[in-house]
Amino acid sequence: MSPSVRFLGACNTIYRRDKYRLGLENTDIYGIHKTLKDLKILPQSQIQCFLLGSGGAAKAFAFVIMTCFPKIKLTLLTRNILHAEKNFSMFSKHLNISYRDVNETLRPSSSMPNLLVNATPLGLNSPYKKAEDILSQLSGEIGDCFFDMIYFDTYSIQRARKLKINHRNGYTMLLEQAKYSFYLWTNTFPK
Repeated sequence: MSPSVRFLGACNTIYRRDKYRLGLENTDIYGIHKTLKDLKILPQSQIQCFLLGSGGAAKAFAFVIMTCFPKIKLTLLTRNILHAEKNFSMFSKHLNISYRDVNETLRPSSSMPNLLVNATPLGLNSPYKKAEDILSQLSGEIGDCFFDMIYFDTYSIQRARKLKINHRNGYTMLLEQAKYSFYLWTNTFPK
């Protein structure tokens, strides 16, 4: 197990390390990190981040924040705070994280950039109200960003584009994690 798999308790890639051993890796981490770099988020960036969801992709996102972006303040938005606190307990000593009910009214920071991340399948076929509520409060002028982990443009991505908010869908994440998996399987990194 890689250190990230051991920490998160989740892997998505199995590969042969040598003739007798298999390796376990979570390539979501690599894909998320590349996407944040695409959004021009720097390791020293002071950002308020709202994370929708508390499943495996959200945990991988929190791991990237913990290891690469230590100044980001993370607010996890969820329907079940007790479950999320238990599911994310491994981050409590390492990450500036708070938990809020997804139905609460939120006020993004006006003094620092905000990052909204959708790590849920919601938004695939219809508008997702919470993402819309938060997006309508963001401003592209102070560096606000939106990252939707769904691999194609959702209604929320289209809304972010109209509002001129820096945004990425999950395609970069998908492509980069696939490249890293290919490297683990073949020892060749595709271009």
